[in-house]
Amino acid sequence: MRAMAERLRVLESQVQELRVLSEELENELTTFWDYTEQGRPLPPPLAAPRNPFPAPTVLPRAAAHRVLQDDAENKLHMEAMRYARLLVSEIELYHKIEVELGRSHHDLYARLKPQIERSREAYQKRFAEKVGKAADYFHEEVLHTLAHNDLAILGAEYPGPSE
Repeated sequence: MRAMAERLRVLESQVQELRVLSEELENELTTFWDYTEQGRPLPPPLAAPRNPFPAPTVLPRAAAHRVLQDDAENKLHMEAMRYARLLVSEIELYHKIEVELGRSHHDLYARLKPQIERSREAYQKRFAEKVGKAADYFHEEVLHTLAHNDLAILGAEYPGPSE
C-alpha cells in the first residue's frame, strides 16, 4: 500500500511538472502570435529552455560488440547472455513497482539488493568459471534492462561488475 502511495506521489509531481511546462509553452505561443500579428521580429529568448527529462548517461552494451574466437565459445557466451537476461527479466517482472520507484529515486540497487544479489549468485554459480573475466553479462543486463543504461539509477551502493 505504501509503494502505491509513493508511486501516486511520483505521478502527481510529474503531472505538476507537465502543467508548468504547458503554461510556459502557452505563454511562449501567445508572445509569438502577438509579435507575428503585429509584423515585429521576435525578441531573443531570455534563457535556454530547460529540459525536465535530461538524457541518461548511456553506456554501450558491450556484450553486443564482442568478437568471439570459435563456435563453442560463442555458444557459451550466448547461453550466459540469455541466462542473465532471464534472471534480470524475472526481477523486473515480479517487482515492477520497486523497479519503477528505484528508477525514479535513483536507488534501484538499494531497493532490490536481495533479489539482484540472489540472481547474481545464481549467474556466477553457473557461468563464473566458464565465462571467467571475459564478460559480466549479468552486470550488463542489470544496467541495460533495469537501469535503462543509466548507471546513476542503480545508486551509490551498486557494486558494479563482478571481479
